[in-house]
Amino acid sequence: MAAVVGLNAYHFAKQFKRAAGLPPHQYVITRRVERAKQLLQGD
Repeated sequence: MAAVVGLNAYHFAKQFKRAAGLPPHQYVITRRVERAKQLLQGD
């Protein structure tokens, strides 16, 4: 994703964390857990 926006990995992660409040890896994990919860609840 960093290459798509023209940043190196370090700067991308820094900007992502500033915007999303979480580092990219933690954001992905959080989203996966949220989606799994939805699927388990039948939503």
